[in-house]
Amino acid sequence: MPQTSGADVWSDPSGLLHGRHAELAELRRLLSAPPGCAVVVGAPGEGKTTLLSVVGDLARGEGWQVITASGRIADSSLPFAALSELLVNAPTARTKAGRRLRDGLLAHVRGEGTSAGATPLGLRLDVLAWFEELAGDRRLLVVVDDAQWLDPTTRQILAFLAHRLAGVPVALLLARRSDRAVDELDDLPGVVLRPLSEEDGRRVLRDARASLPAAAVRGVLRRSAGNPLALVELARVDPGTLAEDAADLAVPVRIEQAFAADLPSLPPLTRTALLLAAAGAEDLAVLARCLDPAQVADALEPAEKVGLVTVRGQRVSFRHPLARQAVYGGATAAARARAHRALADAYPSEGDRRAWHRAVSAAAPDASVADELAAAAGRAVDRVAYAEAARALRRSVELTPDPSVRETRMMQLLQVGVPVGEFAAQIGLARRVRDETTNPEVRAGAQSFIGTALTQTMDLEAARLALEDAVAQSATVAPGAAWASLTSLGVLVYQTAGDPAFLTEWVRRLGRHDPEDVLVTASRVWSRAAAEPAGRPADLLEEVRGARALPPGTPPVVVGLRAMMFGAAAWLLDLPDLAVAHLREARAILDRPSSWELVPILVALAQVHADRVALDDADEAARILFEIAEAQDLEYQRAVAQHTRAAVAALRGDRDEARGIAADVLGRLDLASCVALEVGVRTAVADSWYGEDDLVRYQHLRSAFSPDGRPRHLRLSVRALAPAVSTALRCGLAEDGRTLLAGVEAALPATPGTYQAMVITLARALLAHDDETDRLFREVVDDPAHAPWAFELANARLDYGRWLQRHRRVPEARHQLVSALQTFERLGTRPWVDATRTELRLAGGAPDSGTTVWTSLTGQERHVVRLAARGLTNRQIGESLFLSPRTVGVHLYNAFPKLGVTTRRQLEEVVRRLDRP
Repeated sequence: MPQTSGADVWSDPSGLLHGRHAELAELRRLLSAPPGCAVVVGAPGEGKTTLLSVVGDLARGEGWQVITASGRIADSSLPFAALSELLVNAPTARTKAGRRLRDGLLAHVRGEGTSAGATPLGLRLDVLAWFEELAGDRRLLVVVDDAQWLDPTTRQILAFLAHRLAGVPVALLLARRSDRAVDELDDLPGVVLRPLSEEDGRRVLRDARASLPAAAVRGVLRRSAGNPLALVELARVDPGTLAEDAADLAVPVRIEQAFAADLPSLPPLTRTALLLAAAGAEDLAVLARCLDPAQVADALEPAEKVGLVTVRGQRVSFRHPLARQAVYGGATAAARARAHRALADAYPSEGDRRAWHRAVSAAAPDASVADELAAAAGRAVDRVAYAEAARALRRSVELTPDPSVRETRMMQLLQVGVPVGEFAAQIGLARRVRDETTNPEVRAGAQSFIGTALTQTMDLEAARLALEDAVAQSATVAPGAAWASLTSLGVLVYQTAGDPAFLTEWVRRLGRHDPEDVLVTASRVWSRAAAEPAGRPADLLEEVRGARALPPGTPPVVVGLRAMMFGAAAWLLDLPDLAVAHLREARAILDRPSSWELVPILVALAQVHADRVALDDADEAARILFEIAEAQDLEYQRAVAQHTRAAVAALRGDRDEARGIAADVLGRLDLASCVALEVGVRTAVADSWYGEDDLVRYQHLRSAFSPDGRPRHLRLSVRALAPAVSTALRCGLAEDGRTLLAGVEAALPATPGTYQAMVITLARALLAHDDETDRLFREVVDDPAHAPWAFELANARLDYGRWLQRHRRVPEARHQLVSALQTFERLGTRPWVDATRTELRLAGGAPDSGTTVWTSLTGQERHVVRLAARGLTNRQIGESLFLSPRTVGVHLYNAFPKLGVTTRRQLEEVVRRLDRP
């Protein structure tokens, strides 16, 4: 965000905010420039709300727009309660797009119309786009108080957006209590409120016009411990009204006692009205439905006089949340239950509120309450408010008396909790279902869920064991489920470099049947590919290559899932072009309906594109995968996305970025089980050292192999073999290079596939004596079957060109080096371009740089320009790339002068001319 204008330091114009000058200065720094967000943390009564109010006023004075919301205990289980408040309280956006976004978001959070196609990530990006449109050419400050009581989905949305405010005219300021952990906000910049000094405490007492003798002032200062609210409230009560041991109590408890001291003197009707308000009836209209409407104002008046509440318009507001807490906590359990039953009756048309008030008042299982909560959960799922849906279903399970219905709801709860990412709790629930049920299908389903959920974590060995159990339990009672578990197990075999024997055996046991379900066929194909990728059985290759289109009328989700599994199988079988075709088909079909289906597609696409060194495509797939993984707390998928981003950065020559991302991933890995990720990330780090430090590069490449040279991960180690051998020779470690080659040759079948044979031949060429080197290099560079692996082929040409040059065959060397340079320039691998140009200069001069205005664009700018050239609007481009329309506009604004165009109509010709395949 741009720096603010005006004074360098904020100060409170009212003069009533004592002892917070340092906090104001820090908040201005955090909000006026990146990161553009801050969380104020303090104990109850330390002045968080006052500080937020002052910051809002100061920001308005500098021309910011400010919108506010607050978390409330009564609304903490209601989907989008705080987001709805932001939408309602915000001024109308100036742009049509902004108004359309607000109307669409309001309809969504209220459950009006259809939410088909909504995803957690899409919803977050819509909120960010609305913020940007609302800001316009000004700055927008979003202020949210009492974040510890926000409904979970709003809190998740705000926490997600807090990491994405760089470069947008939006800042986010939240406050939370220090005694209430909020995991989503822990990694945001914090401003912790400290106790006031004695001098500032005396100023607070003077402002409160507290007429106390000196001894009493000292007592209040001691008991308040620098808490501003405690200073005010303890100064106005008789010390005798506090508990005898109050000096030993925490400050918030003392404040609560101070508020509670007023309650006994209030009329019974007033205490009833206060309890209803504390339980959620802050709207006078709701209170009027619980009490005699004619008595509401009279009932509240005594509480107003003693300062417990204020009534403004149609709302009742407690002086402080601790005052609410004193009222609610001071009532008996029976009185609280009566209040919630009255409130349930007061909301006949608001099903979610009614259900939760009934649930709070229920002391024993109640089928009707459980049914209402289950219905509320269904409405929350429709609006992708999965955390609230899980809460409602969890309480519904507790209140369901019928064991079979309870079991069904527990299984529903397992599925609802997946997008929330609370896998530990979900796995615990699944184990409970598995251990308690007498239904073998339910038991098998619960075990399958345990295994699948564990695959989303870093505990891949536990996931493998759980999935093996799931396959065995499902084989006879639910063969389709067995194949689904086997599919997940195939993924784990790849990720962990595990023994495929179990996978191979169960593929054999489950067998092949005619006719066979389409998805069972796809599962079988993928599982076989995962079990024996190096073997590349002829019948499996034929089945993957010969896959026919499904008949008309096949459900799109079936078509998409089948394409995903065939694409992933083609990738492992070294059929990259076919893999991309299948995976792009799957993405086109499954892109919008639900992001859980998109995740495995993006995982495969990111890795396939990275293998092909299609850097823009890999970066785009990884970026979207990262956003979804962040939104749904998918730890392993986040790491896969980061691995791909590190690989792309290294190949582009962004060395520090690649190493930083890699360090983050490696710091999160269970190195004992995440073998594929570890090897892949270390290879990316190795690439970041290309042309800078051969020995460091070799050390990272060497980690793909065991000390005796055996591949640690057959597929990825094979991919690392040729660069490892080439780098070993540059480091004077030829014997170790031969060890690696021997280890790979021993691990591969006698007749390796085309890619494997190319890599082995290249490694042999690098290590061969001169009389064999030329022939082996020619086998690599002259075989048209090697064309799909352009980057590897260009590296072979670079190494061959170096060898030819050393042997004074300069014209031949130039031919190989020029071909390599053209490939490296087309792929955008800058370090390899520089290395090849150095070799060409030694061979008598390099051709002109192949750099074009097209390569001067960032990867994301190129994606946006390609889509704009096809005629897509900013909104359509944003939906495709998971960007806000305004961000799309910024990319086009930056790209137009680089491309020398002024209108979108010119883009089609520019892209056709410059975007070389």
